[in-house]
Amino acid sequence: SRHVRRARRVYLGRREVLVAELRRALGDRVAVEVPSGGLAVWARVEGDVEGLRDRALARGVMFFVGKDFTFDHRSIPYARFGFGSLDEKELARAVRVVGDAAARRRRAMHR
Repeated sequence: SRHVRRARRVYLGRREVLVAELRRALGDRVAVEVPSGGLAVWARVEGDVEGLRDRALARGVMFFVGKDFTFDHRSIPYARFGFGSLDEKELARAVRVVGDAAARRRRAMHR
């Protein structure tokens, strides 16, 4: 139906924005698997992914980390970024916050 085609186009656009912004903001510190479906993207994130989440959350941006999905809650270097509820501008802003949080961490480590 027309509604399904429109929804698919909207969510594909959001997914593409999210993936591009993650790669731009985090560069070689992130490896993104582009999913064929769904409303979230999994990414392998170099460094302290839980700390990154905490710093982003302090600035109003939430994402899940791999540890949230393990039975033993052990840390694994993955993050799950949802894109279903945000429009493209909101996604770009959220990823900028994540990128800034990562950059702040790197600057703090090199002082």
